Amino acid sequence: MAKIKTDDVGAMLKSARKAAGDFGKFYTQECLSKLIARLASDGLKVDRVLDPACGCGSLLVYGHEVIGDAFYVGQEISEESCALARKNLHENGIDRHEIINCDTLEFPITWEEKFDVVLANPPFSVKWNPQAVPFDPRFNVYAPKGKADLAFVQHGLYWLRDGGKAAYILPPGALSRSGAEQKIREQFFPYVRAVVTLPVKLFEETAIGTVCLLFEKSPSEDSVLFLDASEMCKSVQKKLNVITDEHIDEIVSIVKERKVIEERSALVERSAINDFDLLPNRYIEKKFKRDNPYEGRSTLEICDEMMADAEYSYRLTRKLVANLRKEFGHEYSQEDLEFDCDAIKPEKIK
Repeated sequence: MAKIKTDDVGAMLKSARKAAGDFGKFYTQECLSKLIARLASDGLKVDRVLDPACGCGSLLVYGHEVIGDAFYVGQEISEESCALARKNLHENGIDRHEIINCDTLEFPITWEEKFDVVLANPPFSVKWNPQAVPFDPRFNVYAPKGKADLAFVQHGLYWLRDGGKAAYILPPGALSRSGAEQKIREQFFPYVRAVVTLPVKLFEETAIGTVCLLFEKSPSEDSVLFLDASEMCKSVQKKLNVITDEHIDEIVSIVKERKVIEERSALVERSAINDFDLLPNRYIEKKFKRDNPYEGRSTLEICDEMMADAEYSYRLTRKLVANLRKEFGHEYSQEDLEFDCDAIKPEKIK
C-alpha cells in the first residue's frame, strides 16, 4: 500500500479545515515531529507510543518514520479528526494503532500497560474543567481552568512507564507561570532532562514561540540542559521557519551529549533553578553585542562624516525655522528658506 506523502497530509488537513472548521487545526509538521520523536526515543526499546492530543495523526505518522514498528495510540477530542488520523495511520502502513475519540483530560481511560514514549503537541492554553475529574490520580495539583497545558503533561507522565521518555511542545508561559503551574512543575521537576527553545513561526496558526520539554521517568539530580535553538533553526520558507534534517541532527547531538556551547546551551544545577522556572533564556548567558559603525574606518573619515551630519542637521533646522517664521508673519531669512538641504544631505540619509 502506498504511503501518504507529506504534502498529501497537508492537503488533507487544509481540506478538512474547509469542510469542518477547526478540527484539523492541530497539525504537527514533519520536521518538528521527527525532532521530538528522536529526542524521546533515543536509547530506548520502544513498543508503545502515546500521543494524548493527536489531531489528524501527523505526529504519530512522522514519529513512526523515526521509531519504527510499535503500537501507536492517539487520543483526540474531535470525532472528525479521529477519522482523519485513522486514515493517515492506516494508509502509511501503521497497522498496530488505536485512535480514541475522547476528551483526554476529562474522560479517564485505563490501560493495562503504560507507554515507552509519549509524544505531544497539545493545543496551547485551552480551557478545561478540573471539576470533571475529582480525585483523579493523574492530577495531584490541577492546572488552571483557562490553561490546560501542564494537565496534558501530567496525563502523559502518569501513563509513561518507569524509565520511559516524553517530549512535549509547549508555549513558553507554561514553563514560567506561578501559582498552580509552578506547583505542577515542582512535581515533575525530577524527570526534566532538557529544555529546548525553538524558533517562532513554526505553525501557520500562531507566531508564538515554542519550547520542547524532554522528560525521562526516573528521578535524577543531574543538571538540566537548556538549549536555545531559536536562531540556529531560522531557515525561512514562505514566512514559516523550518527545522531541517541538519538542525535535527545538531539538536539531538547537543542534547544527547549534553554539550555546553557558548551563548547557545547551558548545564544548570537543579538547585540553581529558581521557582522551577524552565525558560532557557533565564540560564543561557549571552553577550551584549553592539554594532560599531566606525569599525575599520580612519579618524579623518569619521570626522568628515560627523561634520557632514551636523551641517545637514543645522541647515535643515534653519530652513524649518524660516518656514515657521514666515507662516506666522515674523521676519525670516530668505537665504535659510531657499537653501537646498538635499544638496548636502549625507549619503546614508538619502
